[in-house]
Amino acid sequence: MKGFAVGDEVYGRAGDLMDLSGSLAENFKADVCLVAHKPKTLSMREAAAQPLVGIPAYDGLTRRGE
Repeated sequence: MKGFAVGDEVYGRAGDLMDLSGSLAENFKADVCLVAHKPKTLSMREAAAQPLVGIPAYDGLTRRGE
């Protein structure tokens, strides 16, 4: 996996795509396109909230807001 190493703190979308359920596990396999390095200035809780507000906002601006 290019750009990521074992032990890196990451955040992103883990499930609910193509009928796959999400996970609250500390370790799991994820599509590299759906995760990013967690900014050091954010806690895990803060980073976990980013996709919850960011994805719908981006979708609204790009696909529905035109």
